[in-house]
Amino acid sequence: MEDNFEGLISTLQTSSSCDDLLCEVRLILEKQNSLLSSALISQFHRSLLILEHWTWQLFSQTTHEWVQKSNCVELLHTIALFNKNLNLNYKDVEANIKGSLLVLKPTNGINLNYIQKHRKNNRRH
Repeated sequence: MEDNFEGLISTLQTSSSCDDLLCEVRLILEKQNSLLSSALISQFHRSLLILEHWTWQLFSQTTHEWVQKSNCVELLHTIALFNKNLNLNYKDVEANIKGSLLVLKPTNGINLNYIQKHRKNNRRH
């Protein structure tokens, strides 16, 4: 990942989703998805946690305007691929680090009703 990843994630937290910012974060994660370097996950663990939290906050919004923004949807697809890779391809990443990035903690203020509804809809398909 790039040196500016932490700065991008910090900006993402405080700004309304700027297209350039979303694109930059997506490109960094795409590079990570192709490299599969566990050292970088350790280096940017906190920033990745913030990104995952931001993602769940986005999902829990009552309005889903983000669905209409292609850069946002592309970033979410890239995050999903990153999570899949983290789960399946990073054998040397400690389980607690994987868990912190992959397992939802209700204390994060995430709309659990949305998640339950999403899971129910997925079971129907």
